[in-house]
Amino acid sequence: MLSQRVSLSQDDNIVNNNDRRTETYPVGRNLKWNPADDVEVRFDASTSKAKQRNPIQFVVVGSLAQTSPRFDLNKGEDLPTASNFGNITDASLMRAHYTGAENNRVSDRSSEFHLDTDYQIQNSILKTVRIGMAYSDRTKQRRFFYNFDGGCAYCGYDIPMDTSLLSPFKLDNFLPGVSGSQNVPQQFFTYDPNAVIAFLSNPTNLARARQGRTAAEQAAEAARLLALPGGPYGVRENPGSQLNVNERLLATYIAMSFGGDNWSGNAGVRVVRTQTESRGFAQPVLDITNTRGDDTLVFTYGASTLVSVGNSYVNALPSANIKFNVTDKLITRAAFS
Repeated sequence: MLSQRVSLSQDDNIVNNNDRRTETYPVGRNLKWNPADDVEVRFDASTSKAKQRNPIQFVVVGSLAQTSPRFDLNKGEDLPTASNFGNITDASLMRAHYTGAENNRVSDRSSEFHLDTDYQIQNSILKTVRIGMAYSDRTKQRRFFYNFDGGCAYCGYDIPMDTSLLSPFKLDNFLPGVSGSQNVPQQFFTYDPNAVIAFLSNPTNLARARQGRTAAEQAAEAARLLALPGGPYGVRENPGSQLNVNERLLATYIAMSFGGDNWSGNAGVRVVRTQTESRGFAQPVLDITNTRGDDTLVFTYGASTLVSVGNSYVNALPSANIKFNVTDKLITRAAFS
């Protein structure tokens, strides 16, 4: 038997703060030596460290709509007419809902070294020979922290918001030049997400019965939320979203250039050995449930298990090309790689 579930319309006012704080520290050095007139040796070394912190707040304040919104297409206009939203500017109707907090971290470390030797050849069709080697080592790690076990503390639009925390917000000069832009709602609510989170973290508000619970059941749920590290809106690491990848490359190469009166070319080969190791955590999903009184999904995870996968392979990468000056105005070229 097939069934279909249609969720209720929601009038949501969302504030999403998403900061990306990065720091990078590169260091490099280059040395050059000419042991003979026709020989040049170069050594390059560099290392860098970068890190990123990405604090995010995703706060939803709204209400279950009392009416079904309607959208009517308008011939010749870019936007439809949106109507039948009910009173979406009445602060007394606003309720607490989902509140997500994240603080993701990325680190990237790399080191790279090159050693090249160039030989200049005299009186020969062989003009230059370059022999070299390179080595690089790079590790990138991502760690994911969020309140996966507290984000739905108020899901369901049960608890009225403190209206003093809400401020009217009106779109100014919305989509100028777009026909029909005057036919969509342009007034909403905004708020300080930190102030809303402080309101939601208050133990008295956490203990207010909701989501179909009795007072005793809600008291137990409030105790669980308050016992979480940092409370319901503190961030906790989710091992299943962690990644740690290391790649090491060792390459050797030789390149030669040739030339004559009306032609020139070059040929070479690069041999690269690549080693990779990827580490992370397998974390099974034990259960997926709907929040009582709401259609927001809540995931229950099992214990995490470390997983490591490595790989190693060698590739030879040859290349060659040659150019002929057939006439002053005509050149032919062939290449292979």
